[in-house]
Amino acid sequence: MTESAVKPDKAYTNDQIYARLQKAVQEHRLTPGTRLVEERLGELAGVSRTKIREVLSRLAHEGLVTLVPNRGAFIASPSVAQARDVFVTRRMIEPNMVSMLSAKATPMQIRTLRRHSKQEQEARAKDDRPSIIRLSGEFHILIAQMVGNEILLRLMRELTSLTCLIITLYDKPNTP
Repeated sequence: MTESAVKPDKAYTNDQIYARLQKAVQEHRLTPGTRLVEERLGELAGVSRTKIREVLSRLAHEGLVTLVPNRGAFIASPSVAQARDVFVTRRMIEPNMVSMLSAKATPMQIRTLRRHSKQEQEARAKDDRPSIIRLSGEFHILIAQMVGNEILLRLMRELTSLTCLIITLYDKPNTP
């Protein structure tokens, strides 16, 4: 592999690296237990290991990454109890979030939600599982954005990412 194949034309920002890692989890390209090598991530993003550590710390704070001293960073593997907690929390929050939006949704917001739903339907028609899961999560985040509550938005982003890990771990035939 040539140096130009590894190094991007410009360095990514921490937010861009964070978003790319989050999307990779949502699309199941990074699965629970995957080791995240700081040097390699730094090469791919065109940044120092220090910047990568900052992003990994942020992801660890949100529960998406597990930092193990002297071993490195790994994509988290939520337990069954944690999975239950995530879904209980979502059931508590999401109906209220939808009620809040329905009380004040603009015609433009409704069009945006319909467009997004159509993209998800198209992904389902193609049986594109990574896109289905990503788009489903984005739909819930979109609702939180439209509600306009920053804390709710941050929480939904975290819950959505954790849900993707949970689906990867537990949504298999013959798994209760």
